[in-house]
Amino acid sequence: MPLPYLLLDIDGVLIPFPAADGSTPPTHVRHTVLPTGRNPDDPVLVWLDPSQGGILTDTEVVWQESLDDVS
Repeated sequence: MPLPYLLLDIDGVLIPFPAADGSTPPTHVRHTVLPTGRNPDDPVLVWLDPSQGGILTDTEVVWQESLDDVS
């Protein structure tokens, strides 16, 4: 029997929003990223915790936009 899939929304957990004063958790490092097709004058700021990298590399991560795309 094949293993089941676990559908989990991780972006809000792994990439926190800054607090009202603009601070982020001290465990996270700020990165500026430029998604494909985005204006270079408008990059996206993300904060990543380097200790979580191993979790993601040990897991098969598949991008899913919505439940409508599940097959």
